[in-house]
Parts: sequence; C-alpha cells; structure tokens
Amino acid sequence: VPVLCEQTIQLLLADKPGGTFLDCTLGGGGHAIAMLQVLKENGGHLYCADRDPDALASAGARLEDFTASGHATLLHSNFASLPSVLRATAAATAQGSAPFLDGILLDLGVSS
Repeated sequence: VPVLCEQTIQLLLADKPGGTFLDCTLGGGGHAIAMLQVLKENGGHLYCADRDPDALASAGARLEDFTASGHATLLHSNFASLPSVLRATAAATAQGSAPFLDGILLDLGVSS
C-alpha cells in the first residue's frame, strides 16, 4: 500500500502533470501507477527504477500498459548507478542525453 499516495501525487505533479519524472523506489508500483494515470493523460513520462529484479519484474507486469504506450520506462538500477543508467537509456532511445527530470520520488520507508 503506497503511503500518502494521493498527497504525494498532488504535490509532485501539480506544476508539471505532463512532465518527466523518476520513481527511484518502484517496489510494488503503487506510487508509479498513480503517477502514470496523471502523466499518461497529459503526455508525461515516468522512469521507474528498482535494484531488486524480482520487484522490477512484478511491478513491470502491473505497468505493462504504461510501458507499451511509451509513458513508462523500467530501469534496473541502484541509486548510485541511476545517472549512468539514465544516460544509457537516453542514448539507446536516440534522445542523445539524459532526460531532464521535473521531479524525483524516493519512498525511503522500511521494507518488509
């Protein structure tokens, strides 16, 4: 269950509902799905990162419609590697440089 999900989405996306964001702690994908419902309506994009390949695969299945429509990109990465992973992703998609991010979400609660 994503903690403070509604409040987080309202604050994070208020100024840029069609912006480019990064969820550094994808986990089960709860915050990501809520963000993507707004971002997809407004032409935005969400990069979704997690260091746990099992969590990434599980959340990826929940986000399949968003990844298929080009509104979400899954990244297998830890925090330290995110800058280089974002640059590599941008190069692979012909963006040329790492994407400008309008906001970053880090859900740094206790993991069970």
